[in-house]
Amino acid sequence: MDHDESTQNRITGFWNTIAAGYEAHQGNVAALGSNEYKAWVEALRSLLPSTPADVLDVGTGTGFVALIAAELGHRVVGTDLSEAMLGEARREASRRGVQVRFEFGDAVTPEFPPGTFDAIVARHLLWTLREPAEAFQNWRGLLGPHGCVVAIDGHWVSASGARCGGASAERAPVVRSCRETLTHDVDAHGMASAGRRPTRRC
Repeated sequence: MDHDESTQNRITGFWNTIAAGYEAHQGNVAALGSNEYKAWVEALRSLLPSTPADVLDVGTGTGFVALIAAELGHRVVGTDLSEAMLGEARREASRRGVQVRFEFGDAVTPEFPPGTFDAIVARHLLWTLREPAEAFQNWRGLLGPHGCVVAIDGHWVSASGARCGGASAERAPVVRSCRETLTHDVDAHGMASAGRRPTRRC
């Protein structure tokens, strides 16, 4: 196992650990029907191509964006390396009666034919990409001639380390241990804190 694979396995393990409580995290809460959720819907409506378009949600996690895109009328595929996250996404899709194809897959090297998608979406993903430049190059190859990438992210890592929430008290030690590993791997690869950061927009 090479270093990149080992790092990715630890990062994926972190997401597997927190999957069940991920959407309860303070930074992720957007309950159906809430003003926050409606803001997400309107943002994606304005950023994605006209419906119906073929949309890939890389690092889909719990499927939050994939499900909104599908509800807007797009044909959506969501991929992730975390089986636990995919399980949450599939359960939510079933609960809401929304059709999304959720598949196991690597955000850095998505395995689809060139020109398959009209849009690629990445929510809260860029800060943990082990090879951002390679990922963007691969995403570009998957887009049609007028395709676009919609990347939504934030300032997730501070000088004191990665922030994490939404875990129950009994899981806190496990999450803390995973968080420390994630922070180390993210910092070691310069995924989150190296270089110039984007200007905050509210």
